[in-house]
Amino acid sequence: AVEDLCLVFQDAASGVELVPGGKEVDVTSERAGEYAGRMMDLLMRAGVARQVAACRAGLCDLAGTHALRALAPAELQGALCGDRTVHWDEASLLQHLVPQQGFTRSSPTYKHLVSALLKMGQEERRALVQFTTGCPHLPPAGLAALQPNLSVSLKHCPGGVDTELPSASTCFHVLKLPPYAREDTLAERLAYAIANSKNLIDMS
Repeated sequence: AVEDLCLVFQDAASGVELVPGGKEVDVTSERAGEYAGRMMDLLMRAGVARQVAACRAGLCDLAGTHALRALAPAELQGALCGDRTVHWDEASLLQHLVPQQGFTRSSPTYKHLVSALLKMGQEERRALVQFTTGCPHLPPAGLAALQPNLSVSLKHCPGGVDTELPSASTCFHVLKLPPYAREDTLAERLAYAIANSKNLIDMS
């Protein structure tokens, strides 16, 4: 039952009361719909109204109101946030996935990584981009527009390669990769590391 959740008409994160005296008003089965509606309004409209207004004003100053009105919502989203479809091919990976600090483009592990990335589906690609950059999609111009470039560096493994998982430095877009000798091992360990990093970093 809803009553078992011990909810009140107050946002637990911000402390904002959804109705007058909301922190003392229990959410019952009869008022669950009202609670959900008020929470949605707080999170999607009233609670972010000032931020949205500031963002709109900034965009208008930057591009001009008339220019913005010429764009459909999807076009504006693409211009600001990039394409949610992650595009890459072998040529773009070899050009823009930069090996460093122990790897070169001729390193077997680097070649295994490129091959593994080419085999990824869209969901896996978005997860990889979020793991390495903190955002699940690329800029409008793709890998070429990432600043800094997406790079891969050798991860030193004092306890042995088989005991280490890939990690990332999202601020610098660096994938830190143990020198796995096999592509299937690399793909398995990378997928495991990504899956277990979910919800730790989210800038979507």
